[in-house]
Amino acid sequence: MRYLFGFLSGALGAIAGWFPLGLLVINLMPDRDLDTVVMAFFVIGPVGGVIGLCIGLWLFTKLGLVRAPAADGRPGPHVSRPFAIVILAIAVGMACWSGYEFFGSP
Repeated sequence: MRYLFGFLSGALGAIAGWFPLGLLVINLMPDRDLDTVVMAFFVIGPVGGVIGLCIGLWLFTKLGLVRAPAADGRPGPHVSRPFAIVILAIAVGMACWSGYEFFGSP
């Protein structure tokens, strides 16, 4: 489970970094031609994705992993329950929203 939540934290961080940086660059450009939008989203956006990935993984190691023994007595680090609930809620919310956009939206 640690690997799953670590991956979800990194992926959500990458998404949270990619889209805002791409949209920021698009909004700061004086002309919004197609080539400008594509350059902003596919060239500059991944920089924000890498930064968001690093921040998401760092937050997972700092906030998501608890070094205390687990409730069932197993030693070693385990995933914090509030952190897991927040990550799952964000992932499920984004999955439902994207499903609505792809399949349910007129």
